[in-house]
Amino acid sequence: MRHTFRFNTRGVQRVDLHLLLAIVMLTVFGLVMILSASGYICATSKIYDYNMYYLAEKQLMYSVIGIVVMLFIARLDYHIWAIAGLPAYGLAIGVIFLLTIDEGFIHGITRDEATRWLAVGPLSFQVADAVKLALVVFFAWFICILGKVMNYSLGVLPVWIAGGIVAVLIYYISSNLSTAIIILGMTVLVSYVASRKTWIFMLAGSVAAAFVVYYVMGIAMDMPTGAEVATMPFRDRRIVAWLDPFNPEYISSISYQVVQSLYAVGRGGLTGKGLGNSLQKLGSIPEAQNDMIFAIVIEELGVLGAGVILLLFGYLLYQVFAIAVRAQDKFGRLLVTGVMVHIALQVLLNVAVTLNLIPNTGVSMPFFSSGGTSAMFLYIEFGLVFSVWRTDTAMRQDAKVKAEQTEQALKEAVDTASGHGQRPGQTKSTEEGRTTGQTKSTGEGRTTGRMETTGEKRTAGKVRMSGARSRSR
Repeated sequence: MRHTFRFNTRGVQRVDLHLLLAIVMLTVFGLVMILSASGYICATSKIYDYNMYYLAEKQLMYSVIGIVVMLFIARLDYHIWAIAGLPAYGLAIGVIFLLTIDEGFIHGITRDEATRWLAVGPLSFQVADAVKLALVVFFAWFICILGKVMNYSLGVLPVWIAGGIVAVLIYYISSNLSTAIIILGMTVLVSYVASRKTWIFMLAGSVAAAFVVYYVMGIAMDMPTGAEVATMPFRDRRIVAWLDPFNPEYISSISYQVVQSLYAVGRGGLTGKGLGNSLQKLGSIPEAQNDMIFAIVIEELGVLGAGVILLLFGYLLYQVFAIAVRAQDKFGRLLVTGVMVHIALQVLLNVAVTLNLIPNTGVSMPFFSSGGTSAMFLYIEFGLVFSVWRTDTAMRQDAKVKAEQTEQALKEAVDTASGHGQRPGQTKSTEEGRTTGQTKSTGEGRTTGRMETTGEKRTAGKVRMSGARSRSR
């Protein structure tokens, strides 16, 4: 992909203020809810030094750093990320395989039967966050490389295969079903935007839905007892808890978190119990500040407060969509579309898990779930969106300036050609008029002269004839 950077970004504001407002508001709401959800746990735990502000302060620090990085990325021309398309895919696969290392300077960290964190010396981060960011860049680059191939019915298969490989790897190596689902969703939706064919997406969707229904019905037809659940695979246990969460044999084990979340939603009602007045966060919901934080939001702010937050997410996604539509080229549109799809899937899955509409997959809520690295990667993605917006605005502004300069040059040429401010056409017409007038005057003069001469001759002849007659008399 070859690009030229001839436009001037000087004087162009760095970010879209409407999108920035939505990000700031969600960030503030998220920090407040993290403080409310984690305050009791932090104040009573030695791990957090009995400091109720521990996780909130940490989240604030990462949010500030993330916003600074976001503004820096916004200054860059987004076309430079096309160079990183293929390396980004290699990086995504590489960090997933690094999770298999048990010890060393770089090694995977296992928590709750899943290896999802990668330690690099004293630092650690969730591999899923880095993988999703890398795939946003890769999909935009790869689809642009495929070009017109995407217009064919099977042209989406290379994209699906590339995304499917990453989804399978992250599922089997890190036991992260939620990230695998999000990656598959990003793969299908981004390729759908770039393709002109719809039947293959309908076919793939139908096959996937049929498989999910068949798998779930197989478990539902033979629900296990409490003793049998312990021998089931981890994912099957999540499905059993989703199908019958209030079963007495499950309620204190596999469905405990889901049931406590539903209790929080039920207590919140329409208007909520008030900010900071949640009871379920007092040790009832495990990791209340992470995956289940939206349940605390509903309990404290009610359905109305949660609805306002979802409307803010809707406004944010609308602004991102508007930037994607305005983008000047395919790479920019796909880059922003990838970010939009990622954020939308995260929000939808988190809310669905909170309300037990789907099995518990452990997906976080953007801006609200506690997690420093998740916040950092989130702000980096929005930095890409702002970069597309700023570059697009600069290109439009540059085109406008060139159009004004061309118009001014034409006006100056017209003024120069007219001499005294008259148009060249008028001058030419005047000269033609003068010439025509002179010709007409000359012709009329000649005709008049001839008429006068003829008249004089006739008069003189009459006089001579009269004189002759007089003499003869």
